[in-house]
Amino acid sequence: MNYNKNRIVILFILGLATLLVCGYFVVSKTDELSEKESVSHNEGKEITEEDSPATKTQSLINEYYAKREASESAMIKKDLLGNMVKSDEFGIIDDIPIVDISLLLPKENWKEFSFEKTGLAVSYPTDGWYVQEKAGRLESLLVITTTESGEPEDENAFAKITIGEYVRDFNTTIFDWMRVSELLEGGIVPPTDRTTQYVKIGDNTFLGSVFFRENTWVGQKNVYAEVSSLNIFAASLEVENMYPDMKDAGMFDQVFYTILESLEVK
Repeated sequence: MNYNKNRIVILFILGLATLLVCGYFVVSKTDELSEKESVSHNEGKEITEEDSPATKTQSLINEYYAKREASESAMIKKDLLGNMVKSDEFGIIDDIPIVDISLLLPKENWKEFSFEKTGLAVSYPTDGWYVQEKAGRLESLLVITTTESGEPEDENAFAKITIGEYVRDFNTTIFDWMRVSELLEGGIVPPTDRTTQYVKIGDNTFLGSVFFRENTWVGQKNVYAEVSSLNIFAASLEVENMYPDMKDAGMFDQVFYTILESLEVK
């Protein structure tokens, strides 16, 4: 009788030990699988984030600006008198790009915008473009965008063209004006470039952004011109939501070039 009791106790202990051991391995295996699944999930998430369109686009933009900055820093620039200036100062490089006017757009159904103080006028498109009537306080200012709201919408390619006639003091050079233009004109002015080049579009010559003939798929390109002793003409093309290999890359540049070529005294 005692023997059987002892046997039952021993079997119970062995059974309990077996359950504990099995339970340990089951729990350990479950934890191991959970950890692997967690790692796998995190790795998948990282890959997804790295390969997302937004990340790729930002990487492309960063690479573009890095290459551009490196190229600009190596350029030799001169001031308005032809003297050499440092890389971080306002200056002009020797290259003079010429826009082929035979490739410009027809201007049928375009409207005319006149600048009051100098008698200048430009033509601008109406099909697919919207005039932003309340863009700023300046009377001699035209802002057109590819959306009625004036802002990018639904990740579609977006462009904004700002054209203005701005006031300067008699002794203020164009570079002096560029240094403080936003303070003087209330912020509704084209961004200023420290590195510029003369640009020819038809009969008109401007001081413009470097790499001017490159298609604008991100950021902006600008032009400036001293139209009188007291006035400066400036224009800017700003583009968003585009890629350099898009089939429509350059379409906004052609509009910009055509507007600038139309600039004349009435």
